[in-house]
Amino acid sequence: MNSNQQTTFDLGTSLAPYASAIIFFWLLSAIVAAAVAPRGRETTFFFLTLVFLGPLGVGFAAVAAPREPDTAMPGRAGLVCPRCAATQYIKAGAQSFDCWRCDQSVDIEYPRFGGPRVEAAAKTKIPEGRRKFICPRCGAAQNVPENDSSYECWQCGDHRVVQSKKIAKAAKTTPQTKSGK
Repeated sequence: MNSNQQTTFDLGTSLAPYASAIIFFWLLSAIVAAAVAPRGRETTFFFLTLVFLGPLGVGFAAVAAPREPDTAMPGRAGLVCPRCAATQYIKAGAQSFDCWRCDQSVDIEYPRFGGPRVEAAAKTKIPEGRRKFICPRCGAAQNVPENDSSYECWQCGDHRVVQSKKIAKAAKTTPQTKSGK
């Protein structure tokens, strides 16, 4: 019977030191990954390493690129590429740019407030029964039926509420009374 007792092997007690060493090493790797990660991304790399990557997370954190700067340099404007969503810092007033990440060529359309386009639109004749509005967002001329109380810009899609002529006339002719008596 002594020979049977010697061959009995308790798996739980013999692997416990190894399992705790592996867990400790995994946690230590997550802490090191957080320490070497780019500024602002420490928490992300800590949890990624802790949950998924283990010792490999240190290497991923070490070679990770820092985040793009959040502020534009003086004389430059920050725009987002419509294809890859990378922030572009271009000279103010530029007409187009080539994305540094995906090489997409993008034409820039600036909204026009005032200027020759709005002045030319103001000089055009208005058809009978319609009113003219200039869209404050893009500067496009709108010919709106005079009884409409809102319009949607044909160029930029902006929705505007305006006072209809019927309501304006009724407000002028209706005697004003004081309430509360």
